[in-house]
Parts: sequence; structure tokens; C-alpha cells
Amino acid sequence: MTYSYAGADHLKNEIIVIAHPRTISATNTEILWQLADGVIRVPANGTREMFVKYEGVDSVRVGAKEVSITDLTFEQGSASVTVDAKANGAELLFTNTTGTDALVKTCIVRGRKIVDRGVIEVKASDGESISFYGRRTLRLNLPSVDNLDDAQYIADFEVEWRGQPRGLATSVTLKSHIGGTGDHHVHQISKTIGDRVTISETHTEHSATYLIVGESHQIEGKLYVTTWYLEPELDYAPLLLGVTGRGEIGNRIGF
Repeated sequence: MTYSYAGADHLKNEIIVIAHPRTISATNTEILWQLADGVIRVPANGTREMFVKYEGVDSVRVGAKEVSITDLTFEQGSASVTVDAKANGAELLFTNTTGTDALVKTCIVRGRKIVDRGVIEVKASDGESISFYGRRTLRLNLPSVDNLDDAQYIADFEVEWRGQPRGLATSVTLKSHIGGTGDHHVHQISKTIGDRVTISETHTEHSATYLIVGESHQIEGKLYVTTWYLEPELDYAPLLLGVTGRGEIGNRIGF
């Protein structure tokens, strides 16, 4: 068993969450990208795939939704185009079903533009933990979080979860005979990622419940060796699916 107490990766008594406020355009006709110079050649009876990045001003991050293609014209021939919208760009697939090359002259990608408006930071700390164990800071840069309330909630949760020292097992290894006998072998075969296990160890007097988040298996001679990589089960569950008051989207659970 790999075990640590107050490990540097876990004990964090000052949490800084970086959020990214953003604005969303009122319409889905904003220009995200357009063919400015030259042409796009689509071979006869062939395809042309390309990725285009949504355009912003002064290098700000730009996302989009409701993405579509407009103003598609050709200098020669014809082709169809499909768009697969991604977080900050789109994949375009041009398909030419004719016997001559197609030359795309104009093409505009439009959509509802989502613009990053910089960053804001919130902080939560455990003063008692800092005085006893020194300041241990964790910075979380979360581009998907766009408002102060959500950022503060995450910071409060993380400092509650990480602020006090405790012993944790990060992995445990089981060995058994490849013949398939003994309790260890049964567990090695039956348990996998997502399963809950209780680890009890007498030397450290550690006992806690964990979730298996990774696994590895190997054969060493006549030994079958399995390592489970573990994450501790939460002492409390901010979200419990199907439980009134704990499972609805938008509810905030205090500590």
C-alpha cells in the first residue's frame, strides 16, 4: 500500500479559484471565421477537411454555439460542407462529388459568439491549518466557471475537503497465484474502476473507504499482480442523485 499523511498533493489550506466571466452575443449570426485570402481547393470526387479557430480581438478566448456556414461561393465547381463545432474552433468538411476540382471562393462561419472577458479570483482559507502546518496554496484555473458565486462555492468546498491533514492511501497492490486461488485473486478479477473498497492496515491503523479510479495488471512468474489506484470517498456528498434537496441542479449545499 502506498500511504502518506498530510501529503503535499492533498493538504491545501488556501484555495484560489480563477474564473472567466464571459459574454454571449444576442444573435447567432456573428462572424466567427471567414475565408479572407485565396481559395480552398476540394479535389474531384474527394474531400477536404480543415480546422478553423474562432476569431477574437486582442487574443481573447472565443467560443461559440449554434454554429453554421453561410456565404459559400465557388470560383470553380461546387461542393457541400458540414461543420462540427468545437470549444474554440470548428472542423469543416468539404465534399466534392463531381469530376472536377472545386475552388471555394468565400466561406463564413457564423454563430452565437462567447467571449472571455478576462479573469477574476476568489479565495478560501483555513486559518487554523495555516498556523499549524504553514501555508499550502492550490490555484485552480477553471475556464468553464464564469461567475463569482460558483467560483467561491468551489473554493469553499476544496478548502473544507483538503484543509486538515489526514492519512490517505493512493494505491494498493494485491498478489495471488496465477492458478486462481485465494480471496485476493477473487478481488483482483471481480473489482474494477468505479468500485468501492475499504482499506484497513494494522501498521498505520489506517482504515478508510476508497473508489478505484485506475488499475494495472501484470504476470510475474507464477504471480498475478494487480494494483488499484485510489481516490478517497467523500465524507459528505454535495450532490446525491435522486435525493430531494440534494439532487437538483442549482441547489447549493452549505458546509
